[in-house]
Amino acid sequence: PSALAPLEFVTIEWGQDQFERELRKRRSNMVPPGQITAYEVLCHLEDVWDYHRWHGRFAIVRVPRDIKAMAAGTPVESAKLLYVDMVSGLWGPLVGPGSTHWRRPPYGFPAFFCVPINDGAIMWLRWEKADELRVCYVNSPDFGETVHHLAAFRAAPQRLRTVHEPVAVSFLAIGMLHAYADGNSFLPIVQDFFSFYAAAQKKTVARVPPLGNPFADLETRLLDTFYCR
Repeated sequence: PSALAPLEFVTIEWGQDQFERELRKRRSNMVPPGQITAYEVLCHLEDVWDYHRWHGRFAIVRVPRDIKAMAAGTPVESAKLLYVDMVSGLWGPLVGPGSTHWRRPPYGFPAFFCVPINDGAIMWLRWEKADELRVCYVNSPDFGETVHHLAAFRAAPQRLRTVHEPVAVSFLAIGMLHAYADGNSFLPIVQDFFSFYAAAQKKTVARVPPLGNPFADLETRLLDTFYCR
């Protein structure tokens, strides 16, 4: 029920910069006790891109159905988009954090997509702004795993981005003021939220566990944290 689990939906269409600014704005203007926001980031990535200050061009294309059908058990199976280097011919699928093939990006480079390249290298793509990508590229182990940071821009920014269907990346953000909840409270809050969500889908009434003594629960969580239980 909206009275128990208020949820707001926000659509982002101009890149991670806009998404992160929206997160900061909502954190600064949070209404007590907190808020739950569902974000849908519509990534218009299918296009040709030019590297900035480095000779190179690549395309991001939709994975052809015949290739996906032959790619069982590989990163391509769950991917919607492919990175194709138009100079070297190297390629790789764009996979998200939900994929078993996802690799955590280097610290300080929050990225939506990880691209395992077919030569053993790996890159992460950050959709900075509508016509700008930031790239973190790590050579294959055969070449010493050197980290490179690059920028890329649409080769034809005047072309309509809406020609191709975007890839949607979804996030659920739950924020609480510390006066109402601490970090250990987020897991039960999320569990209760999904209980309400599942009940709403089935048009039934959710029955969440009854609240006990909050101070006893907090003491248990603290001791569990101290003793790594």
